[in-house]
Amino acid sequence: MAKIRLSSELTPKNGRKLKVLGVCRISTENQKLESLDGQEALLRNWISDRYDGEIEIKIIASRGSGEILDRAEALQIETEAATCGYDLVIAEDLGRIYRRLHALIFCESCQDYETRVVAINDHLDTGQPDWKLHGFFAAMRHEAYNADTSKRIRRQLRDNFTKGGAIQTFQYGYIKPPGAKSDAEVRKDPDAEAVYSKWFEILESGGSYSEVADWLNFNQIPQGKYGRGGKWTCSTVARMSRNPILKGIRQRNKRKSIRVNKTGRHKQVKAAEEDLLERNCPHLAFIEPARYDRIIELLTKRNAHFRRKLLNGKDSRVGIPKKRTRWPGQHLTCGVCGGTMEYGAHGQSDHLICSNARGYRCWMGISVDGPKAKQKLSDAIAEQLKLLPEFDSELLAAAREEAELQAESRNQKSKTLSAETQKLSNQIERLMNAIKEFGASAALMAEMQNLEGRRNEIFDEQQEIARQPAKIVDVPSADDVRSKVCEALSAVLGDDPAAMRLVHQLIPTITVFPFRSIHGGSPVLRAKFTLNFAAIDAILGPIASVGHPWHVPLEIDLFDPIQQVSIREDVKKMKAEGLTNKVIAPRLGVTLPVVTQAIKLQKEMDLRKIDDPYQLLTAPPEDYSKLRRHLHPRFRPIADEDEAAA
Repeated sequence: MAKIRLSSELTPKNGRKLKVLGVCRISTENQKLESLDGQEALLRNWISDRYDGEIEIKIIASRGSGEILDRAEALQIETEAATCGYDLVIAEDLGRIYRRLHALIFCESCQDYETRVVAINDHLDTGQPDWKLHGFFAAMRHEAYNADTSKRIRRQLRDNFTKGGAIQTFQYGYIKPPGAKSDAEVRKDPDAEAVYSKWFEILESGGSYSEVADWLNFNQIPQGKYGRGGKWTCSTVARMSRNPILKGIRQRNKRKSIRVNKTGRHKQVKAAEEDLLERNCPHLAFIEPARYDRIIELLTKRNAHFRRKLLNGKDSRVGIPKKRTRWPGQHLTCGVCGGTMEYGAHGQSDHLICSNARGYRCWMGISVDGPKAKQKLSDAIAEQLKLLPEFDSELLAAAREEAELQAESRNQKSKTLSAETQKLSNQIERLMNAIKEFGASAALMAEMQNLEGRRNEIFDEQQEIARQPAKIVDVPSADDVRSKVCEALSAVLGDDPAAMRLVHQLIPTITVFPFRSIHGGSPVLRAKFTLNFAAIDAILGPIASVGHPWHVPLEIDLFDPIQQVSIREDVKKMKAEGLTNKVIAPRLGVTLPVVTQAIKLQKEMDLRKIDDPYQLLTAPPEDYSKLRRHLHPRFRPIADEDEAAA
């Protein structure tokens, strides 16, 4: 090993003891810990060969990638060097401390601390005048080695995949024998056939990923050898459902790992389409390919309106899943900024808060009790059901006439689709004959793909028509409607997903607004929505489409009012009867000051000529110290972001 030529001798700052900081590091679990001992021995021998006096060495040994800038050991090295108490920082090479140009930045910092840095194998010594040139080439050499190694591994894995290899992990339903090297050795789990059949049956019939997850958890279906968490979730089911291995096609390079230069860590992103590799493995198919493609297309269309809106053409929350939540979580909408209300307000898992307020983009940091809001909304629906009138004979006649028209329309549409299907089948047959006779061309294959796509769309429409009732059903009574909706309300209190969908139909949108008593106090939230009985086609059937007041606007307090507000009207009536405050207080079960405050509140309302003690807040109140999010340096309202985007 060549020795570094020192421009000056190693001299301790205090003139007595040479203080040295040694850095040793290995990268992965596959490297032996003995390597750290070998590095430490190298450092000690190098120093003892060049300095005969008293030496004090502190060794920082670690395991981790040198590209990661925020690892604990790297921060410890910087902290130790910044004390200016060391004469020398030494490592086997610069890559043991940092990789890339961060190694040079560290060396420059040590130069400011009057501390020398020596990288033995890189022939680097900051005590030499030309050390920066050596350091630059050393850093670039380490980076080039990493890049070459990465390319070599990727190239080999691509080659292995094309030959049927590069098999690593498989999702539930597949058995990979020990030592298997190709997908020909992988087989399906016979017990998974029925599970995947039911799985896709639920999705095909209109069920959600969450319902599939609930079914899997209820039946205690294991996630498989490579599953994580032990419990099926919406995202797990969605990811597995969209894996084309289920139709017998293995894919590789759908995603790739890239480095985040700020931290040195890596993240997964979508790879370019030209990098995608596919291999046909029909023996691994659980679902017939044509059916699989049709279901995935149905799911894509069904969930399209749930996608996040793009900001400047990009998804601002890409990679962040929209988790399933308890109703009314993510159903309530902030009336100030339009953001969704999410669970987890101020550390309370059962309270809801505006999602934009969390990100300092909305000033309304007021929370609402989730279970209480759920109960109050359910009570409001139940109260309106009691007011639902009986259906008169004229309404029933109109409903039956409407049902007959709908049935006739469905029949006509079904005949039209059948005729178009026959026409498309004839065209596809002629194209197939042409391909057999003249060979496949790009134009013929493109036309074949268009025709088959249209035929699949028609099949989906026919399936949808078939799921609709073919006969005119009897119109339910108002009592039947009340009974079914009340059952759904009871179920939604227990977080039943099917009941939640029904309630979502009843109340498509719930907007909450901040209010505050005219006497001050804490702001509260009030919900405004329209109760849409006409949306419950499964209950009302044809009667929902005929004239009737099915849309009921409501305004519900999501809070319990303070005492002086709740007793205000009772106090007003008793005062009109001539009763004194001392008599009213015990009758209402409150204290005398509360009665006095209620009278004062009523006088203030009469003076302002208002009948509601709570008034809408259009801005954060100046005299309330808890709503100060808008004063934070990070605060940037949604309106400003929209203007900037425009």
